[in-house]
Amino acid sequence: MSVGSVLEGVKDLYGIVLFFRDNCVDDDLYEALDRVLRMIEEFLMSSDVSEEKAKDFMNELYGFVRSNPLTKFLSIYVRDYVTA
Repeated sequence: MSVGSVLEGVKDLYGIVLFFRDNCVDDDLYEALDRVLRMIEEFLMSSDVSEEKAKDFMNELYGFVRSNPLTKFLSIYVRDYVTA
């Protein structure tokens, strides 16, 4: 998996999470999704993105969304990019 394909996947995930966050009515879910968005933004803004760091980030993101019951549903989307 190249850095470019991982970055495209991260951008896709950002759009998915943004959609869910902007359409949720629960404050706790909003905050949890906002945290995921901030993690993605921090990764995308980092200047030293390598293939290894991209893979590490996707694994970290996968672990994070699975660990929170409110964001666990996102693991379906993240898993597709971790296993690709």
